Amino acid sequence: MRKVPKVLAAVAALAMTATALTGFTAAPDTFTTIGQITPGAPMNWLNPNGLAWLGLDVMPLAWGKNTADTNAFYPALATRWSVNPAGTIVKVWLRPNAKWSDGVPITSQDLVTTAALEYATNSVYWNMESVKAIGKYEVVYTMAPGSQYNLFLNGVLGQVILPAHEFGSLLPADIWTVIDQSLYSGTDKARLALQKKADATITTLSAKISAFAPKKDISSGSFVVSGVNPGEVVMSKNPDYWGASSIHVNQVVIRNYLSNQGIWNYMIGGQVDQATAAMPTSIKQRAMETPGNVFYTVPSYYANSLLFNEHDYPYDILKVRQAFAYLINRDAVQSIGEPVAGSKVKWIDGLTDQQTQDALTPAERAHLNPYTNNPAKAAQLLIQAGFHKVNGDWVMPNGKPWTASIYVNGSYTDWVQGASVVASELTSFGIPTSPTLIQAAQFNSEQESGKFPLSFWTIALGPELYYAYNRLYGSVDGYNLVGGKLQHATQNNFVNFPASVGVSGIGTVDAGPDTLQLIQSTNPYILHSDAVKLAYLTNEYVPAITTWDGLQAGFINTNTFTDFPLQSPSVMLAGVYYPPVGFWMDMGFIRPKN
Repeated sequence: MRKVPKVLAAVAALAMTATALTGFTAAPDTFTTIGQITPGAPMNWLNPNGLAWLGLDVMPLAWGKNTADTNAFYPALATRWSVNPAGTIVKVWLRPNAKWSDGVPITSQDLVTTAALEYATNSVYWNMESVKAIGKYEVVYTMAPGSQYNLFLNGVLGQVILPAHEFGSLLPADIWTVIDQSLYSGTDKARLALQKKADATITTLSAKISAFAPKKDISSGSFVVSGVNPGEVVMSKNPDYWGASSIHVNQVVIRNYLSNQGIWNYMIGGQVDQATAAMPTSIKQRAMETPGNVFYTVPSYYANSLLFNEHDYPYDILKVRQAFAYLINRDAVQSIGEPVAGSKVKWIDGLTDQQTQDALTPAERAHLNPYTNNPAKAAQLLIQAGFHKVNGDWVMPNGKPWTASIYVNGSYTDWVQGASVVASELTSFGIPTSPTLIQAAQFNSEQESGKFPLSFWTIALGPELYYAYNRLYGSVDGYNLVGGKLQHATQNNFVNFPASVGVSGIGTVDAGPDTLQLIQSTNPYILHSDAVKLAYLTNEYVPAITTWDGLQAGFINTNTFTDFPLQSPSVMLAGVYYPPVGFWMDMGFIRPKN
């Protein structure tokens, strides 16, 4: 199995630069937003810095709804799709009137070529046997025999399609034979030799494809790039776009930024019509003073947490972790750490509260311990575990004084502020604690190498439950798929959660295998059962304490444009309240006031 992060999932999915220009003339109804521009990068989203703006000049087969249902989509380039009961065969029907911005029809060959390009560059998670064109506008995707992957439909529909007439010449005529040979995992010496050769071919192809620089933007979306310089990208309305009648904006400008401070300056100065960014309350208040600015938040599926490394004493003691859950005032941490782009947390179960509501029944949610702030209960648990106080500070059962450091990525101001609150609470309780700031370049490597007993960590990445729990019980806990089998390394991890534990109301739970089931099983009963098991386990054993749930926060400016989704709050219920502005336009929103 090959897995990389999902591509093109934010407002401006990837950043880029093409031919440098000195300036642009903006149309009267120009819509302005923000993005990062990498000088010299090609107009090719398969390049890590390549030009591609989701919903503007690149389009997926379908738009994933902003819900926990990972198989819920709106049509985009595909009008409809079907999947067999086993989830192993997906058939897609393209829009027969869809065209590239150069007038060439979008056909099934574009989908077949895109799949080969993505495989060759390891750009998506593929467990497939074949991709076959059935006529001009129909394509069938088949999962590889023996594979277990319940997000196959999600992966197929989330693809961003490339033009075969522009990129197809990069591929050898026998690309699918090469791909098939590279997938061999047996012991036959002749086939192993072919596999080695195929892998070398794909490695060479990957570099070639990534470096490819088209002379112009060939867009499948509602806009096409008409000019780029280091400061901004200008896009003009694509007259060949199939849904052009729904697009009420003639030009889009994407302004470059290097940091959140740059975005804040744009928002405070009223220089953009839409932007998202993490921001403190003071910046939000200043931006709200700008005429026309309206603040908004979009539900998101991630959470911040205080993570315990159970290799380290005393955080391997259950009662210590539970005591921390009672001791830390999560509301206070959120109010200081992420008051704008965060929300308070009700449940500590490895999920965001929205995921918990989606995945668990009311009775199951009632089973979860809310860990209401209770320092007396925390003290009781520590005494039961053999801790005692001397001169107001806690002493560990081994007789040593208890001091602590909370390690955070120093470039994340919300982490720094949140950790300061936690440290203050622990210190006041009798555990002298301070936040320790680590440079961004070394934070991840040092955390992964197990150097931090306590650290801040992003969990609940979703909306898929597998990706949420994989943040606690996947590779960070030593679990990896090797040759199709799940292996557990007890030393090479920085969570060190027990492989098997008894959970109240459930029985024995194996965290790693149960997490893997969330992406392998297609049985709704098993999926729900695993979600309940892992929620109960996380709540009882507390490998991490959720400090706040994340929101995507931003501003729109209503001086020039109207009919934003947030001006019609009911659309949020249908999943339309989705971050990319290109999607908003594609759904018929955003119109000039005049």
